[in-house]
Amino acid sequence: MQKENYEKAKTKQFEKYRAISLYTLLATQIKYDVTGIAVSPEFWLQMKLNDYSVSKSEFKKANNLIVKELNLKSEFKIK
Repeated sequence: MQKENYEKAKTKQFEKYRAISLYTLLATQIKYDVTGIAVSPEFWLQMKLNDYSVSKSEFKKANNLIVKELNLKSEFKIK
């Protein structure tokens, strides 16, 4: 995760929605591993980002792609 961020940070390839989604999914996965409770990553985004509704479609696309790439639980997808 950090490797990807550092490699692309100062290039046009840097995907800010993907970077934020990675950290959100990390928090979501840790909560699930510790408590057994699956919380939607959308909850974290709504809680931390004031303008989430403006960028919702970009976050949804980035988040769901990561969930698919890493074979995470389907509960972690943004609907």
